[in-house]
Amino acid sequence: MGVAPAAALAVPLALGWFAISPTEALVDQSRDGLIVAAIVMIGVVALVEELVFRGLLQDRLVDVLGSWGGIVLASLLFGAMHATYGSEEIVIYAVFLGLCFGALYQWTDDIGLVVVCHGTLNLLLFALLPIYAPGIV
Repeated sequence: MGVAPAAALAVPLALGWFAISPTEALVDQSRDGLIVAAIVMIGVVALVEELVFRGLLQDRLVDVLGSWGGIVLASLLFGAMHATYGSEEIVIYAVFLGLCFGALYQWTDDIGLVVVCHGTLNLLLFALLPIYAPGIV
């Protein structure tokens, strides 16, 4: 799997979150604002979360619990981290996302692809969908 398919996978996942809980745009819609948002969403937020949840936790949990046990427990912890959104639906969806990201990581052994997928999802969710697709879901 390459970068483009990993980014494309983010589209339906972002639409699923947006359908559950429409977000507001958190960034300036100028070209520079979107570039900064992409750097932050992919190069900071997604990178840090994926290094922690897949690169550290999932790797260790898979060693102890096996592939699916490790993916499921890491995903449950990923979902719990999203409890700050104050919505049970978002926590459940975040667990689902964790399962998707965890399976992608287990399948490809490429944290970079997971970071691209997660970061693209965040960019869509917090920068593009609120402006360009509010009536789509």
